[in-house]
Amino acid sequence: MTAPGREVNAQSGAYMNEGLRVTEDDYGATYYYRGAQDKNFVSFAGKCWRIVRITGDGSVKLTLYNYNPTNASNPCATSVDGEALAFATFEENGSSTYRSEFNNTDDYNTYIGFMYSNNPNSNDYATVHANQNDSAILIKLKTWYDDVFTSSDKDKLADVIWCNDKRVVADLTYQPNSSNFTATGTGVGDASTYYQGLKRLYAYNSSTSSYDTANAEPSLKCGNSKTDNLISKFTASTTTDGGYGNGALNGYKIGLLTADEVAYAGAIYDTGNTTYYLYKNANEGDFVYWTMTPPLSWQYGTYAFKVSLDFGLDYSRVNSTFGIRPTIALKSDTTISGGNGTQATPFVVN
Repeated sequence: MTAPGREVNAQSGAYMNEGLRVTEDDYGATYYYRGAQDKNFVSFAGKCWRIVRITGDGSVKLTLYNYNPTNASNPCATSVDGEALAFATFEENGSSTYRSEFNNTDDYNTYIGFMYSNNPNSNDYATVHANQNDSAILIKLKTWYDDVFTSSDKDKLADVIWCNDKRVVADLTYQPNSSNFTATGTGVGDASTYYQGLKRLYAYNSSTSSYDTANAEPSLKCGNSKTDNLISKFTASTTTDGGYGNGALNGYKIGLLTADEVAYAGAIYDTGNTTYYLYKNANEGDFVYWTMTPPLSWQYGTYAFKVSLDFGLDYSRVNSTFGIRPTIALKSDTTISGGNGTQATPFVVN
């Protein structure tokens, strides 16, 4: 599956009109869907997915739309649609749920991590952010992955970067609107710290007293070079991904959307948007879902970005419970047996 080049508008800004747009990721040019899309539906592994983007290495990143519990022949059909179906569903304490904490504990910087350290109170950044233990949400993603994918399905999955951007904002003059604490810029122990994702996406316009897109600067790069920020670049292997990531996922080719990917799709910080394709399954209340991008940590808690209908991109403490929206990538040489990408006739992966 590849990007249909003639349909691409090559403007690089995230906030242009809807369509298939292009910007840069860690691998090169990446083509992403923005706005109200109706031709990015994919049927794979008996489930319905939405194409989010084609990565710079040609892989096709998909996020779940319908896990198809009724085994419908077309898992994308409107007749089997449902708001709760875009989430990983599993058994917990004797009942079925699709909600999870990002991490069970939120009192140290390490818990912004998709994986976290054995030494949370260290004063050394590399020690605090070492990838030694799976987060609560990663444990559940791995369980879901093994439950729903056959070995044949797994063979079609690409090993791509899942960015849990742990880079700190070292500029101590950065103070978001209504900030009531002073950041240290260190990311260690329980030190108050802003992370790069917040600075990219928190765009407050003081003249209008509202949030807008004018100053937001989302990015699909997880570092400045192939080897930069490896602590944040989660991959299944350092061999199959060409050495771009840290290999910490130990064979698991699954992750979550980043807040930046949701922003490129059309979300705005603290602002509702019902016209972009990822808003569905994000109703305020039960169907809010986690991203894997951290905004900040301070003495009263550690946070991760979430997605909702009413508030767009927002964040909550990592020990809150929200939906788990699995995201995968298909290899660039994956073939389809038919379909045109619509909900009625999705692309069907061989």
